[in-house]
Order: sequence, then C-alpha cells, then structure tokens
Amino acid sequence: MSDFLFINKKIQKDNVERVLLKINSDYKEVYTFSSEKATLCMVKNHYNGFDVYENEDHVLGVIGGPILNYSVNSFITIKNNNEGSKLIYKRWIKEKQMEWDEDLSGPFVIILFNKKTSELRVVTDMLSFIPVYHFDKNDTTVVSTHIEMFDSVGEFPLDLSSMAEFITHEVVTFPFTVLKDVYQLNSATLYVLNSNFNEKDTYWIPKENKEDDLGQLSKELKNSFQRYISKILEAKPKLASFLSGGEDSRVIASSIPKEYPIDSYLFTDSHNIETEIAAKVAKSVNANLKIHLREKTHYWEMMPNCVDLIGANGDFAHVHTYGFHKTCNFENYDVILGGFLSDTLLKGHHIKKKKRNQLLSFLPLKDKKADTTIKKESAGILSSIKPKYIEIANQRRKKRADEVASIRKESFVEWFNIYPITMHNDVPNIWGNRRLFRSFEPFTDSKIVKIAAKCPQQYKLNKKLFYAAMKDLYKPTKWIFHNDDYLPSLPYVINKPISFFRKAYFKIIRMLLRKERNKGSWSNWNNLISLDYTKDLEQKYSNKLLENIGELFVYDEKIEIINNPNFSTRQKRLLIQLGYFFSKK
Repeated sequence: MSDFLFINKKIQKDNVERVLLKINSDYKEVYTFSSEKATLCMVKNHYNGFDVYENEDHVLGVIGGPILNYSVNSFITIKNNNEGSKLIYKRWIKEKQMEWDEDLSGPFVIILFNKKTSELRVVTDMLSFIPVYHFDKNDTTVVSTHIEMFDSVGEFPLDLSSMAEFITHEVVTFPFTVLKDVYQLNSATLYVLNSNFNEKDTYWIPKENKEDDLGQLSKELKNSFQRYISKILEAKPKLASFLSGGEDSRVIASSIPKEYPIDSYLFTDSHNIETEIAAKVAKSVNANLKIHLREKTHYWEMMPNCVDLIGANGDFAHVHTYGFHKTCNFENYDVILGGFLSDTLLKGHHIKKKKRNQLLSFLPLKDKKADTTIKKESAGILSSIKPKYIEIANQRRKKRADEVASIRKESFVEWFNIYPITMHNDVPNIWGNRRLFRSFEPFTDSKIVKIAAKCPQQYKLNKKLFYAAMKDLYKPTKWIFHNDDYLPSLPYVINKPISFFRKAYFKIIRMLLRKERNKGSWSNWNNLISLDYTKDLEQKYSNKLLENIGELFVYDEKIEIINNPNFSTRQKRLLIQLGYFFSKK
C-alpha cells in the first residue's frame, strides 16, 4: 500500500476512498475491510510483491517496499503479487521469528488487522522513514500514514504552535503534528490496538554505544551497503538510479556491475558542470544517462499535486521527481535506486560545527554550545509571529532534546534531528518518491542505520567513515571531480587544498570572463520567489493564510509574503504552500 486509514468504527467508506485516491492519484484500487467495530481502507501497493495478503483470520498490509534480509527477494520483479507480504506474515505470525531491526530494511509500515476481533497491529520502521499518525480521544481512534486522511473522518483543528515551528524550521517536533491531538507514533515500535494504543513494544533504540574502531566500522558499512545492493540485483530487476555530480549517487552507480543494464536520471535547470560530471561518471560505469530539463516554473506548477501527495507537514520542494515520474515512465522500472540520507546518517550533516577560518575548515570542531531552540537564526520571522506560539514550540523542542539526550548524551543535538527522521527537513523526499514509483534507498538499510547510531561523531566529520568504507567503489571514477571541486576517491585532508585552489581558480576565471559558473542541478529559489508566477500565487493564497492561521501573526489585516524582509526565501515558499493547503478546505 501507499497509504491506509483505520478507524475503530464502522463508517461510510466513500469519503475515505476519495481522499486516498486524491493523495495517490496514479493508483485507482482501494481495499476496504469493515466490521461492526472498525473500518480499514488501503490503497493498492505499487511495490511488486506487497499486495494485501488475506486469510481466514487476518489482513496483512505493507506500506512501502522493504527488503527482506532473510529471504531471496525475487518477487520485486513480479507485478500484482503478494509473495513478500506472505513471507512477512509467515515469519511474524506463523513462525514467530521476526526480528524487525534485522529482518527488514528500508522504509516500511506493517499493519495486521484481525478480522474476528477488529484488533489492529502496527509496526513502524527503525526511524519512521514512513511516519504513522494517530488520534485517540473520546472513544475514537484513527490511524493513518497521511495527515490529511484525518479530515475524511472528522474535524481536526490546527495546532498553531506546530504551524509556527513548521514555518520557521520546516519540521514539527516529534510527536506533534500540524493537527491538534493528532500525534506521530514512535519509530521502531510494534503497537497493538484493542481499545486504545496503550500496548506497545519498542524493538530498537539508537543508544549511544560507541564503536571506536574505524576500520571495523568501515568494513561493516561497506559490507552492509554491498549486501543491500546484492539483495536487489539477485532478483534481476529492471533497474534505474539517480545520478548527479555528487558522491552518493556515484558510489551507487559504481556498485552495479558494468554488464548490468541500468538507466540513470538527472533533472536540472540547464546543461552545466553537474551534467558534464554525470556524463563522465555514466560513461565510466556503463550507465545509460538520461538528462531532463526543468521549466522555470516547474516547482510551482507541481506544488499543488506535491502538497496533496505528502501533506501539509512537509516541504513540497523536496519532491524533486514529481512530473518527471510520468514523462520518464518510472512505472516501468522494478527498482529505482536513490542516494538519500548518507549525509544525514554517516557524514555528520546535523553535527553543529564551530565556524572556522576557510584555511582551517578541514579541521572541523564540534560546537558544544549548540542547542535546539528557535532563536537568533530565525530572528526576522520571530518579529512576525506572536511570541506565545514560539514559546510553546521551544518548550516542545527542549523536552524532545532532553528525551534524546537521555540516550545520547554526547550527540543529542545531531540525533534530535534524526530520531525520528521526521525531524529532518529533507525527508519529504522519501514521502513523495515512495508514492510515485518503486523507490529504494540503500542508506536506509537496517545495518547502516545501526552503524550510524554507534559511530562516534569524530568519524563522521570530514567523511572519515564514508571514505574508508567506499574508497574502493570509486575506482571506476577515481579521477572525475565532484561538482564541489574535490575527488571523492581521496581523503578529505588531501581534497581540501585541491578544492580550495580549484575554487579560487574558477573564481578568477568568472571575474575575468564575467560569467557565472552554474555548478548544480537544484533550482535557485531566490530567483523562483521573484517570478511574476510566484506573485500571482501570493495574491491567490495569502487571504487563505489569514483566514486559517491569521491568529499566528502580529498582522491584523494582510500577510505580505514575497516582499516581507522578515521572511527567508524558504519561509516564503512554505507560506505559499500553506496558502494552497488551506485553499482546499
């Protein structure tokens, strides 16, 4: 399934099915199971092997497409089958041998509905790559993988403090959501719903058990990464990947045998240095590179569909593939490999570092004074939002930081943004992709997540762990530069002076030629915000912001977005997104 909704009542299914199909507009089939005590609706899963499995006693549904580490995954190439679902049922219910943190890898939610008792069991993945939301109040329990599903079965008011946090930080602190009394379920947990969600069993916690041997850690990381790729390839799927000028997509492409056919995709605004690098990498690894260019207004044109797809609690701009999933016929691939979250989990993306002189930046120092509050970096917007809502959001962030610190004293700031992964602002990339095509992310492998949890921060800084693990895989592309002017095949301390001098050289060339050097595949959001198209969106949606969350702001009559100096570019984007979201109500 792509999404599901459960409610502990018998209800008319029409509205629920309508909302489910609007979210998952490419898929037309909904399974509905009802009893006198409950209703369960699920969209058909487009991941091969994970159709609904039903017998006399149970209905088992799988959201996402996990890799089964204990089995051959040959089913991922066979459309309209439930072999993977049956294997999960067998190991979990019949054999009672399931170890969730060992046996499944990647984003997943498993649900088991008892047809005789109406009991529901829900199993979340290790970091809530696929979040699950629940409401449990006044004898009503609702559970779903999409925040907008709740409005299909009742009225749920907005949580204005969550809205304030989302606008300032792009996330909502766990376990809260943008709706009052609707909360996120814990990651890595099995829930049993009888009359309420009081019964739960957490199967994994990312405790700070440091493994100090870099050699051992790098060996484990390399083996885990290659095992994940091997589990995919043993099924001989029709394969694609994303390829850029970066190092993560490169290491994935390099891990595929040259004789194995693979299409690689790159989406960009124009042909530039990134496309040149990707072409060199594709040639070296024998991948068939397909470059697709975005229209100037691409992100704004896809915004309404993307907001429908992921909900109001994520930034739509991280769903980079929308639209291309159709023009590139992604439904024809059994597997599309991404390179998401390696920076987050393995390279210290959320380790707060002290600002250093450029020449000494290759010696990053952890900022021990870093905290998690909404503070000076959001000073502009703080003058636009009423202090009471920021205060509540900060209280929630402090409470959550304390909870994380209780299990990760030295690295709580980093893991505040990882545990669960809904605290990481880019994660809507997974939320969108998994609903659009058969997306598989090697760096969400269960063993890699565990390595990320036990790896000391000193090995994540300067990419020490990643380089030690992956250096051999870079051999086919050893002398092809990254689009940030370094060679991924070399250690950071060697790359830093190389990068420094290359950047200086190209800066001089730009000054002499008076020509900008476009290096990346991402759109420039400062330019997008200044488009007339964006101004039309502001005019269209700003009144909806005032109607729905006007209480949040210090303004009385009008919310000015684009020309407001208090809002960052990202915040302007999120406000326009919310304006669209409210226009649907």
